[in-house]
Amino acid sequence: MALQKKVTITDNLGINVDFDTSYIKVTKVRGGKEELIAYVDIFDQHDGNIVQSNQYAFRPSVADGSDNFIKQSYDYIKTLDKFLEATDC
Repeated sequence: MALQKKVTITDNLGINVDFDTSYIKVTKVRGGKEELIAYVDIFDQHDGNIVQSNQYAFRPSVADGSDNFIKQSYDYIKTLDKFLEATDC
């Protein structure tokens, strides 16, 4: 599972760089039922170079056997402004 979206990233010199076909992937999930941290890498393209890495914390659902924390991580990051228009790929 991954997401795809046009992403604009500001580089170290303050210049905005557009990545039209960025590939967004949850690379690691750590934590437990109280809080999860999803580690998210943004690649310039599928199988490309990492252009940004972020961490997002949220409280997972543990009701009704909802134990797929990776899927919950994707569902959560798709609610964030930065990833609102991302599509599954």
